Amino acid sequence: MPRIAQSVSSVCVNETEAFGPVNGCASSKFLRASHEYKFEYKPDIVCLLEPRISGKKANDIIDKLGFDFSHRIESIGFLGGIWVGWNDNICIDIIHNHPQFMLLRNQGNNAFNSFFAFVVYGSPDRTKRKALWTDLMEVLPPNPSSWLILGDFNAILSTKDKKSDRSMGPAFTWQRGNTHERIDRALANDSWISSFPHTLVYYLPHIKSDHRPILIKTNLDLSLSKGRPFRFLAVWTMHDNFKELVTTKWRFTGNMANSLLDFTSHVKDWNRSVYGFIGTRKRQLLRSLGNFQKAMDWSSSSRLAELEMEVRDELENVLNHEELLWRQKARCDWLQFGDRNTKYFHSRTMQRQKANRIMSLRTSSGEWSTDQNFLREEVVRFFEKLYGETPSHEYSSYDLFPRLAVDDIDFLSKPILNDEIKKAFFDMALLKAPGSNGFHAYFFQSQWDSVREAVCEWVKGIFNSNKIEENLNNMMIVLIPKIECPEDFSQFRPISLCSVMHKLVMKVIANRFKVVFPNYISSEQAAYDKISWDFLDETLVAAGIPEFLRKLRHIIHSEISAGKWQQIRLSRSGPSLSYLFFADDLFIFAKAEMDQVILLKDILKHFYDFSGLKISARKSNIHFSKCVDDGLCDQISLFFGFQKTSNLGRSREGLGFRHLHDQNNSFLMKIGFNLISRPDALWVWPLFCENLIWSVGDGSTIRGWEDSWIPDMGPLISYALAHYSLDLECTLKDWMLPNGNWNLDLLRSWLPDDVIKRIGSVPPPHPDGRADRIIWARSGLGNFSVRSACWASKENSWNSYDDAWKIIWKYKGPQRVRLFLWLIAKQRLLTNSERARRGIGHSSACPFLWA
Repeated sequence: MPRIAQSVSSVCVNETEAFGPVNGCASSKFLRASHEYKFEYKPDIVCLLEPRISGKKANDIIDKLGFDFSHRIESIGFLGGIWVGWNDNICIDIIHNHPQFMLLRNQGNNAFNSFFAFVVYGSPDRTKRKALWTDLMEVLPPNPSSWLILGDFNAILSTKDKKSDRSMGPAFTWQRGNTHERIDRALANDSWISSFPHTLVYYLPHIKSDHRPILIKTNLDLSLSKGRPFRFLAVWTMHDNFKELVTTKWRFTGNMANSLLDFTSHVKDWNRSVYGFIGTRKRQLLRSLGNFQKAMDWSSSSRLAELEMEVRDELENVLNHEELLWRQKARCDWLQFGDRNTKYFHSRTMQRQKANRIMSLRTSSGEWSTDQNFLREEVVRFFEKLYGETPSHEYSSYDLFPRLAVDDIDFLSKPILNDEIKKAFFDMALLKAPGSNGFHAYFFQSQWDSVREAVCEWVKGIFNSNKIEENLNNMMIVLIPKIECPEDFSQFRPISLCSVMHKLVMKVIANRFKVVFPNYISSEQAAYDKISWDFLDETLVAAGIPEFLRKLRHIIHSEISAGKWQQIRLSRSGPSLSYLFFADDLFIFAKAEMDQVILLKDILKHFYDFSGLKISARKSNIHFSKCVDDGLCDQISLFFGFQKTSNLGRSREGLGFRHLHDQNNSFLMKIGFNLISRPDALWVWPLFCENLIWSVGDGSTIRGWEDSWIPDMGPLISYALAHYSLDLECTLKDWMLPNGNWNLDLLRSWLPDDVIKRIGSVPPPHPDGRADRIIWARSGLGNFSVRSACWASKENSWNSYDDAWKIIWKYKGPQRVRLFLWLIAKQRLLTNSERARRGIGHSSACPFLWA
């Protein structure tokens, strides 16, 4: 009996003609590369695609690979073929064989570890590959099952999965010449992610193949982790004994960090000894509930009913705890308390934890690294270099900022009140990411009666003594990806997660500033993510509490006041513009003259000298009006080092407003493209063509037999008496006599007399007349109108004109009676017969008639 493993690692190797156009897996290079992969990664399952051999040769190669069990779908010549080999530590069942995939099932030691796996080799033939998706859906396991689909799909999802130059990253899995594509993938459903939350997919280096092997590891090595940091769980507050725990174990010794650390140890002990693991408690209660219900099948004891109800209530309480636990871990604000959706929260938690892991990145040297220790050191060096302060420059900012009024300074200097501290705490979000101590604002809010005195004393002590605990500023630095799949450190944005107590002090200060700042700082002030601390300190000293985030504005204003900076006007009566702030973006307006350009660069240099905030030339653009000479544009752009642009950002449309003319043309182009690329996509096209007709001009364009040119008749070929002798390419001018009349005698041998009469009623073509043209048959003038098109559409749904509608709406009775009659005629009245016809009733008979 084979042993059953709790976790599986699998490698999917694509071996094609890189091992030789004939030998494939029979090549000695293939065997050597396969043994290298097995020795390095020790997989439990190996899947080989497109082996290019079959029969006895395939048996020999599989024996040499050294697996205990194997199964294969034979290749047809050099095309297709899927081999799977596995060891005896797992139990694999082959569920389904298909020319393009194999369905496996791993029988884990419990339902949690069992899963299905599809090993796919998509046919290079697009027509055959279409059937793959339909056949996969037909054999897909039911929803609760965990399944994984992996292999070579020979298809890309979008143009991002294809590249035709020499630069490539690990996202591309196949290479031939200078073309790189991502056609090998591993896909899983939510059940798989929940069952195997640490699954990672690696694209290994290709040794001899033109495909990268796929390594899937389900048992992620977490040995590099330093252990889970403490996190306060909101579900603890729902326990009956938690308030008592806080009352008896919370002690404030004057140092908040030490007090929280001491309380943390008590909470951990209480969680282990009293609260316990929610999953275990839920299973115990479900087992007890089942036992009580079985006992009640044999006895109707009231005591059993009471016990069963108590277990039900306790189980309901545990389920509420479980929901709140996963809601907190999921960090999801989509759903509020009350709607139990534990599975959803659990899935979100697994996705978030998976996205939080950084397993490999490209270093500054351009090489990819998976060494976690090296990546930690590298990321510290990168951001120290990026955000480290430059040497200080001597530049005074004392006169740049207005000073606070005496009344405002007195207001800011007033003693801190308990109500201010409470308001600051209760304004915080309940379960936002905590800092290094692990406590959320929810703990303090829910236990305010017990911790109020200690918190207020501690906050007041900071403002009164001007001393701050050394570890108050301890923060956790978290990297937030700027893009979906970051590859290097520049594609992350660092944020600081400070402790709740740090937020509390800052929020108390901010609440006071809110009262004063509107008098000094406009709502359009700028914001920056990097700034010199020396500059901030100097600014605070110079201005009391200054407009330190509007520093550049003051420099510009001083130059304007001196008459050096020449502002621009958008119109004669419009305001003069010099700058425009949008959050952390800045627009500067100036005349395109070299003296103005030099002045602007000096201002930016001075700004950098005393603030430490350097302008990023790579992220900056410069825009010129149409009247500026191209040579001067190039000179100014080169002087600044900024890239020229014809737009001003925000989706390349300045302030976000799109030109309606251009936008309308874009939509029209999309319609035109669809008509060319997908002529069957326009569902109204057949109805549209039915109502088009040719207007006879010189007769050189209209084909007499196949085009519609006689009103209400359609093509004449449908009326022809014999088709075999018709010249389908002849035009109307070929049916003319030298005198300019119709040659009806010619047509009588092919068409009946009534059709001949209709042709004679149409004015014949005139050689010197206008060209033939298509017109709208529903209009007397030949012009299209929505009204006529609407009637044409309606006529298709009306088989014949019915006088019943006229009788109903001209009925002289009340309006509600007319509406009642209309409902009957349209079969919209829910009588018993109508209910039965729709399948929502059993009898069509009238109960009164039966009575």
